[in-house]
Amino acid sequence: MKLIFTLFFISILFIHCAHFSHEEDLELQLINNESQVLEIHTDYPNSYLAMLDHDQLSKIKKTPSSLNLRKIKLIKKLNFEMRYDQTVDTIQKIFAEIEIQDQIYKAEYLLEYLFASQNIFSYEKDYIDKLKLLKNLRFNSEVLALYYYILYLIDYQDYLRFHNQSFHALSCVEYAMHCLETSEYKDKMPFVKGLLYRIKGSLLINEAHPGAQETAIRTLNRSLVIFRSIKKLNDEAITLINLANIYENGENVIGPDSLISYLEPKLESLSPRVQSYYYLNLGFILEDNGKPEASLNYLQQAYAKLSNYRCTRTYFDICNILAESYVGLKQIKEAERFLKEMGNYKDCNFKLLDFIEFYESDVLYGLNKLKLELGQELKLEELISPLIKRRDIAKKIFKNQREFHLDDFYTENCSFILEELNRNFDTVIPMRYHALVLSLLSDTKKRDLRIKKHKLSDISIESIAKDTETTIENCLSILEDFNEIDDYSNEIYSTLFQAFNNRLNNTSKIRLDESFNNSDSVAILEYVNSKNSSIVDFLVYDEDLFEVTYSGSTMLLSKYYWPKIKNALTEQMQIITNKKIENNFVTSKLLDKLNFKYSDSSELLLLSPDNLLSVAPLEYLLSADKKMIDSSRFTNLKQKGVIDTTFVSGDSFCIFSYSDSSTLNSSNIKKLPELYYGHKEALEIHALFTYATLFSGEDLNKDNFISNAGNDILHIITHGYSYSDTRQDCFLVGRSKNDTSAIRLAHLKLIESPPKFVCLSSCNSGTGSYVIGTGVFSLSRGFLEIGTQTVLKTLWKIDDQASQEFMVSFYTNWKSGISVAEALHMTKLECKNSKGPYTHPYYWAGFVLEGNPNMFLTQ
Repeated sequence: MKLIFTLFFISILFIHCAHFSHEEDLELQLINNESQVLEIHTDYPNSYLAMLDHDQLSKIKKTPSSLNLRKIKLIKKLNFEMRYDQTVDTIQKIFAEIEIQDQIYKAEYLLEYLFASQNIFSYEKDYIDKLKLLKNLRFNSEVLALYYYILYLIDYQDYLRFHNQSFHALSCVEYAMHCLETSEYKDKMPFVKGLLYRIKGSLLINEAHPGAQETAIRTLNRSLVIFRSIKKLNDEAITLINLANIYENGENVIGPDSLISYLEPKLESLSPRVQSYYYLNLGFILEDNGKPEASLNYLQQAYAKLSNYRCTRTYFDICNILAESYVGLKQIKEAERFLKEMGNYKDCNFKLLDFIEFYESDVLYGLNKLKLELGQELKLEELISPLIKRRDIAKKIFKNQREFHLDDFYTENCSFILEELNRNFDTVIPMRYHALVLSLLSDTKKRDLRIKKHKLSDISIESIAKDTETTIENCLSILEDFNEIDDYSNEIYSTLFQAFNNRLNNTSKIRLDESFNNSDSVAILEYVNSKNSSIVDFLVYDEDLFEVTYSGSTMLLSKYYWPKIKNALTEQMQIITNKKIENNFVTSKLLDKLNFKYSDSSELLLLSPDNLLSVAPLEYLLSADKKMIDSSRFTNLKQKGVIDTTFVSGDSFCIFSYSDSSTLNSSNIKKLPELYYGHKEALEIHALFTYATLFSGEDLNKDNFISNAGNDILHIITHGYSYSDTRQDCFLVGRSKNDTSAIRLAHLKLIESPPKFVCLSSCNSGTGSYVIGTGVFSLSRGFLEIGTQTVLKTLWKIDDQASQEFMVSFYTNWKSGISVAEALHMTKLECKNSKGPYTHPYYWAGFVLEGNPNMFLTQ
């Protein structure tokens, strides 16, 4: 994960290098022959630039049209020379001094301003105003209107990407392609098409969803073919560099050696910007592949290339990477030199202070770690303060973002801090750090991630839900998260783009806490101490597993080698699900590896698992040699209602059953087996709660589900599916006339008032795809995210008859006046200690509680 955010922003700088310069007279190309505007993209020849002089502006006494032309040429020269601050200042004066009547000139001024602002990362209000102005320009010519609107979309996606909204940016690119492909000019703009392909490919490089890398490679190759056919060397070079950045992750992608042999002979023909991009990326690629000396050589060349452009963002990036590289090579003086250079960048733009300090703090942590390694004495605070500061600043820079690029950062950052605490205190953590540790873990795991699913083929564009989030999720499912790239005539692209814009407009009004706050964790600590409870929180990062156990005012922090734990855990899961163990089996292989030391007197165990631990029966595995105690899981400590005493009404109860007497007796060919005991389960639970509403058989359809899911208690008996290789490919099976239908997480968004308690009596309702820093995306999580307080879920394929008996026993126990956690605990003990056929853990250990354990039933 080294330098992940540096690379992220470097890729932004050269997504497209949209420096739209003109070789010939602008007026002739834009006015006399508008079709030529489509293919005028190239950097100015040096001989042409030499004709211009910065001081000529004040001496020009021409017509307004000629004056604008000369000024645009000057501005393009400034941008070419990477004097972006002068570009911004000059254009600000132009807009203040004259009223530009010609829309084409106005568009050109705006494009150059936006380009310069991107390269100094000056995204203040004035940038937004000019972006909106570019969007709202009107042209008499249809082709020019399309051309400049696509350029607006390209600049808009740059802004979105900088603000960590890459999926919104991708929707912007896809919509631009849609606009192009549905016009009569789709074959007349090869450069624009190649540019859009390259932008999409470079965006997908940073995505982690299935198929992203393959789609990136395919899309970048399409771009490469176009640029070679129209002989755009600079753009071809940028595309090749993008491909080299992902060569490890795909076949038939160029590596650093082939990149060097192909581009180095042509470097003098490339623009200075592209040359620096080449050196910078090549240096990072070589460093990432274990060649630090070769990497340093190219990074130093990039540094030398930009030595006269010290106030450019690219220069700052190079200093950042060089500082990191010298830390890796254990050269303290050189690392400190470039750390100082990074600090000098504050003089260039004070508005970027947070941004600069975000990267400075990372280098400072690495430098301090190196000093410690070389024998210098450092206090713990000197090591963790830069990490906390970096985390705090990230909330300001990337506030209100819902996409997953930050997850790796927060998880890595948290693991570094836990590592330092573990190194200093071995196992027992002093009380002064308790709130910090729990807050770190909670803050890391609560990173918002948009809920998205795989193919949702049963939903057409016309029937997409009115809710913005549901619309986005449905569209992304149909498009397989931007993996589809062939049918840009489909209206889904405009639907998705508009939905993302609606989301941006809505979320921009929300105020979020921008500081690191321990208050919630303090409240949790007080609760745990007063209620004789224990907390066990896990975090997995790379090859490390951190376990934090808090019990009786004592906090223990342990670190394990995750691959060994994972192997042992996988073995235990196979043993249980294959029914190979006896009832008195002790999971010694796993227990020997985990220092799971919660208080034996604890009455309630709050678990916050991570990675594979999230889909394992920890309540059984880690207490098999002790007494079983009440437990509940939660995604993070700040989960709403995780410890509140809540009452739900047995009179507000809705039961959904996949089967009923008519479906059981039907002779129709079945895609899925009927659930005989599921039907029996529904009838017996309905008999316990006479005021409950029962929907069974064909009445378990999408409309009934959405309309009636808002009761206090929701019990669902059906087939459930969840796949670990595809994020959010989770669904419950409903009925649709004589067929089945999928009730997916997107549909849960349509429930107006979420149920307080949900029992998912279906297979694999608690399993799903794991994402670093955010946990497992499952059917149960879908309910928790819409506001459900507590979910009873399953961790594997459950037995129909055993589940029927288990659920009836569970509700009978809950009706006796105990909490939902106590009721589940009692039911498991009954199964474990019974002499019937269902004593094996396979039949009962897979039912686990997530959310608030302190929920009581009233009637």
